[in-house]
Amino acid sequence: MNIQVKIVKTFPQTEKLKAIINLTIACYKNFEQIYGERGKDFIEVHHIKPLYTVKECHEVSAEDLRPLCSNCHSMIHRKRDEELTIEQLR
Repeated sequence: MNIQVKIVKTFPQTEKLKAIINLTIACYKNFEQIYGERGKDFIEVHHIKPLYTVKECHEVSAEDLRPLCSNCHSMIHRKRDEELTIEQLR
């Protein structure tokens, strides 16, 4: 299977993500509080629609992304046939 990913950055989406970037929504960690300057403006994002289900090139908007820490993100995707929603993970 050949998968192409096209990353499109737009300023309005970037600003929306910056508003939530320091707080994860599953475990509520704030990386800036934990790691200081090193953790400021750092977070992983979870795609509500998993990228492996995308069959053609499409644009991803900020509304399709949720900030998660690495551990929570890994637990959501740990079993592909039993992926969890963020609500189930909580």
